[in-house]
Amino acid sequence: MQAEIWYENRSTGTLEWEYDPYGVRITLDCAKPGKEETLLRCYGKTDGFPLLIGLPEPKGERLRLSRHLSRETLKAAGCLHRMPDFFYLSENGAMPAQKENRAADALENKSPAAAYTTGDAVLDRLLSEEEISCRQQDACLELRCTFRPDKPFALAPIFALCSVQKEDAVLRWEKKAQP
Repeated sequence: MQAEIWYENRSTGTLEWEYDPYGVRITLDCAKPGKEETLLRCYGKTDGFPLLIGLPEPKGERLRLSRHLSRETLKAAGCLHRMPDFFYLSENGAMPAQKENRAADALENKSPAAAYTTGDAVLDRLLSEEEISCRQQDACLELRCTFRPDKPFALAPIFALCSVQKEDAVLRWEKKAQP
């Protein structure tokens, strides 16, 4: 799954979040914001305390990080089964209210999966539990979840209707008109 990284009220790059049997593999790539001497760490906003993702390494004009977080770390942060709400760069983990509000607004404008309904009880439950992501694609909804041969995946009950793209199971769902 991919998410934006925020710094001072603007998106500055992306973070890949890929579950594996032992936790999650994280790959971060973003523009180098701020002053040259500023040491910025990447954090994820969770329900509890900020989850320290890591200290990205400067590579030219970019910041990059590739690392693994264990299941225990994810469990302690309250994000064992879901990604943090959003990711941001900070010197000390603190996130000023203005940044938090702007990032939260951006999340709301992206129409989270829970805002969509398919008319199918199983799919709607998966959407409400945020086990799958959803976005409007033409006249259809595109439902997506991580698909790897070594782990269970949320769209398994309707796998025959899915296509596989890279490491995602993808279902294009056209909602039937109500009688």
